[in-house]
Amino acid sequence: ELGAFHLELGDFEAAEPLFTAALAMRLDLEGPESRGISETMVNLANIWSITGDFEAAESYYRQALAMQREKLGDDHPFVASTLYGFGTLLFDLESFEEAEQYVREALDRRIVLFGEDHREVATAQTKLGQILYEQGNLVEAETLLRTAAASYERTLGRIHPRVGRSLQLLGLVRFGRGDIDEAV
Repeated sequence: ELGAFHLELGDFEAAEPLFTAALAMRLDLEGPESRGISETMVNLANIWSITGDFEAAESYYRQALAMQREKLGDDHPFVASTLYGFGTLLFDLESFEEAEQYVREALDRRIVLFGEDHREVATAQTKLGQILYEQGNLVEAETLLRTAAASYERTLGRIHPRVGRSLQLLGLVRFGRGDIDEAV
């Protein structure tokens, strides 16, 4: 709990040793089959993604995802969340094809779990739109970003920062297509 508190505060230096100790204790007390192990591994992967230890983050995401798929099945919210987090890390590492695979799967899972008009779906649509933009797939990127912006507006309100971010990315896509009037 203390590690999660520090993570929420953005104090990654304090959170990391607490999660590392929690992982070791959970392994000793609960064994490697415990669901809590994968949750702690994802928390550590998130910290390492932010602090720049990408190799450790990637390793823990892969391990946690495999454990979650085995124990929880593909249609569990934790699996969707880990897919998205791992895809985001891969995006940050500019591994766009692999990032697309994980974020697209996260999007599919979130649609099954939450329905089309949910902020978690819109978040995955926005990230996938970013990835596709980087890959030059501007048509699909525009469709996803337009859908995400509309969903955010319906669920969070017109002046929410996520609406603005989706519209900003949509403007970049339209500018990339040479549609300057629509970009502005």
